[in-house]
Amino acid sequence: EKKNMKLLDIWKTRTLHHLLRMGYPSTNNVVTLYHDGNYAFNGMWEAINQANKYIYIETYIIKDDYIGQETIKYLIKAAKRNVKIILMYDNFGSYELMINTTFLSPLKKYNNIQIIPFNPIILPKVDNTVWFRNHRKLMIIDDYVAFCGGMNIASEYCKEFRDTHCRVIGPAVLDLKKVFIDSIYEAVPNPT
Repeated sequence: EKKNMKLLDIWKTRTLHHLLRMGYPSTNNVVTLYHDGNYAFNGMWEAINQANKYIYIETYIIKDDYIGQETIKYLIKAAKRNVKIILMYDNFGSYELMINTTFLSPLKKYNNIQIIPFNPIILPKVDNTVWFRNHRKLMIIDDYVAFCGGMNIASEYCKEFRDTHCRVIGPAVLDLKKVFIDSIYEAVPNPT
C-alpha cells in the first residue's frame, strides 16, 4: 500500500510538472466550442477584423483553397490597419507551399507581417530533425481572444473532416500566447 502511494505521488509530481509547462489553470474564461469549420472560420475572421495590435497564427497546415485564400485576405486587411502579424506554419504539414510559392506572396508585401516556416525541410539534407514537427493550431489576437483546437487553415475542415476548435476570451489567452512565443523560440534561434 505504501509503495503504491509513493508511486502515485511520483506520478502526480511528474504529471503536474508537465502540465504546468503548458500554463497554470485559470478561471473566468469564456469558451465557445466549434464543431463546424464554417462557424469556426467565420469566428476567426471576425476576430481578425477586430484586431488592433497583433495577430499570431500557428498552424500545421495552411492550404491554397477557399479557407486559406479568405484567411489571407483578412490578414491583408489587418496589415493595412498596421496590425502586426506573425504567421507560423509547419513546413512539412504545409508541404504544398514548397511547390506553390506564390500563395503567401501577397503577405510578403507588408513589413508588419512575418512568415515563419517551422523547421524547414532542406533537400537533399534530411536528418532526424525532419520529424520535429509543429501540430499546434493557435490564433491569438490583442491579448483578448484566442482560438485553438484541431482545425488547420483548410477547406476540408468545413466539409470533409469533423474536428473541434474553440474560442477563448479571458486569462487563458495569455497562456496560449506563451505557448506561441515558445514555438517562435523553437522555430527562430534569435527572434526579434
